[in-house]
Amino acid sequence: MDERKILIERIRKQLLKDDIKLWLPPYTKQGDESSHSLPEELIERYSSFLQISSKDVSEVLENLRSHALKKIQGNKRFQQHGIATLNIQVAKTGRNQKLTSTSTADKYDFQLDIHLSNDGKELRKSLMDKLDCRGESIKMISNGRLIEDGCNLTDQNIKHNGRILVVKTAKLDNAEDNISTKISQARKVATTLSKRADDGKYEGHYMEIRDQNGVLIPLQSTTKKSLVIAMSLHELARSYIDRKNYTEALPLLFEADKEFKYKTLIEVLSLFYSQCDADILNCVDNYANLCLDIVWCYMRIKCLDYLSDAELRLRKCAQCFSQCYGQNMERLTAIKGCHSHEIALFARLHLLQGVVAYHKGDKSTCQRLLIQAENEMEKLMVKEESLTQLMVMGFSSVEARLGLRSSNGNVEKAIGYIMDRQRERKKRKEIEREERQKKRKRERLGKTVQGEWVNAELYDSLVSMGHDKELVAEALRQSENDIVLALQNLNMSYIYFSSKNSAKKNTVSKEALNQLTAMGFDAKKAKSCLLQHNGNIERAIDELSSQMPMSSGSSTDESDLEKSALNNMDVTEDFDDGEDISEDDEDKEELEKSIETILPDLAKDEEDYLNLSLNEECEILQEYKILLASLK
Repeated sequence: MDERKILIERIRKQLLKDDIKLWLPPYTKQGDESSHSLPEELIERYSSFLQISSKDVSEVLENLRSHALKKIQGNKRFQQHGIATLNIQVAKTGRNQKLTSTSTADKYDFQLDIHLSNDGKELRKSLMDKLDCRGESIKMISNGRLIEDGCNLTDQNIKHNGRILVVKTAKLDNAEDNISTKISQARKVATTLSKRADDGKYEGHYMEIRDQNGVLIPLQSTTKKSLVIAMSLHELARSYIDRKNYTEALPLLFEADKEFKYKTLIEVLSLFYSQCDADILNCVDNYANLCLDIVWCYMRIKCLDYLSDAELRLRKCAQCFSQCYGQNMERLTAIKGCHSHEIALFARLHLLQGVVAYHKGDKSTCQRLLIQAENEMEKLMVKEESLTQLMVMGFSSVEARLGLRSSNGNVEKAIGYIMDRQRERKKRKEIEREERQKKRKRERLGKTVQGEWVNAELYDSLVSMGHDKELVAEALRQSENDIVLALQNLNMSYIYFSSKNSAKKNTVSKEALNQLTAMGFDAKKAKSCLLQHNGNIERAIDELSSQMPMSSGSSTDESDLEKSALNNMDVTEDFDDGEDISEDDEDKEELEKSIETILPDLAKDEEDYLNLSLNEECEILQEYKILLASLK
């Protein structure tokens, strides 16, 4: 943690408590701001009271005085010339970096002057010049939102003296930066795979949304699209968090946050999303975990300047958990049979709430939350040898850790728990596969004229009698699932294909038509007969042959059936050769590449997010227990 910022914050709060204004006399001489005198009595008093060396107190007081004077000058400049001052913090990428001097801090914390009428692109250019970014790109974050290039700063709620968090990201070879590419790919993949499931195209990869019990949640396509994109971006961000790459995870998390469109910040009962249904999101804890992950990243990259956003997100997280799991986890227990796994989330939540309380100067709340987090962590700790023993048996780290936590560390009970979960998962997948097969069949059979789905049981019954499958489906469509009428039409061969339900049947094989015309049959009548007999050449020849005597006399009108078939036929010079060729093969190839790039970073296990080792949390807990003790 940034020790110097903690020191500055402690002295700042004491100055506020004592109502001492360093920018006014006797600490600053009016008209000559460079002249100042910090009373030795003040330095010694703060040194003794806060248990800080006199040298550090003197340096911090002068730092605060200088900062206050610069802020006053900046306010005057903004009022007179409209030039705003932005406080810039660059996220540190190292896990253990500490700022121990003002010179080191200046590399990461500085001020930038800019007109707020400028757009995000101008701000980006100024920052990249200042930071001398070579082979890197940056993401700019303000008020928990990514700053966009094409919008002016005022419209993005950027204000004078506002804070901007800058996240450096690596670039691909002379291409768009890696994170932007990942975001674009994730959006495209999530949208496409979600639509595949909507269209019943389950071949290959697809995406569906299910609740904690694995039950498919029925959603409107627009709602599902927003949720799938948000959840995919969140999962992608977690892959970076797992690799301790918190700076690159943050932009992905903020993009996910934007998709969730969380509107109400305070009132729990008014939770809703502009693109997502409240009743749906009350069934899942995704948004709560998103807020938790954002604050966790703040913590790991030492963004102490974002405490207000962190506090707000933790409050929303606690609200969502309460609504999703129940006040005492009773809802979660009813659904899953236990709640031991989710305690890890609460341990992290309470730890982060304790850290925020510490930096707000609320020692009693901090102590209470740290004790609560510590008790929760103790319940969840598992022995490494037990974990290794289960993994040697072939179980994944997720299964092993969660199994041990659910059985209080008992290896035999953990094995039983894991096996039960595997059987449940297998059974659920079988049910899902049956659901997909039914949906595919339903989509293939289509709807009747009145808009009802063709009855699959009646279809199977007629097919078992030996009737052609395509003819059976069309007979049921035209008869509104009336099996008696469908049988009559099948037996009389009185079936034609409507353009609405069987568009592909309105075309015939070019080879078949050429074969009939080569035999001397009229092309128009040959096409009609091929349509009537579902492309069967032998039946078409029999039908055409039976009409031959009539063709020697005067011309006659076509039969009603022929007219019906021709009227419903899509007249075109192109013939269906049986292949479904995509018009955008290049786009399809690019999409498949994106899928293969994104999917490895998405969770393989539905409970991956619960697989917290809590090692980092324990380190932070001990660090803040020491800091808290030093304040007494």
